[in-house]
Amino acid sequence: MTSFRYEVELPRFKGPVLFINGERQNRDAEKSFTSACSKQFLRVIAGADHLVAFDDKTSEKVNSYIQDF
Repeated sequence: MTSFRYEVELPRFKGPVLFINGERQNRDAEKSFTSACSKQFLRVIAGADHLVAFDDKTSEKVNSYIQDF
């Protein structure tokens, strides 16, 4: 298995990238990921944690962001 180095691979991808984070999750690397992309979109869901996509309270918002993307 090869390792994925986002700081190398993300700048090579020229398409848009959607990042969805929960407000309460550790967001230390958020700026590193978004700055590595030329076309980045960041959505932060208030009150959500790392499992934002699997939480019944926030999954509808996640789906909405993905559909709009």
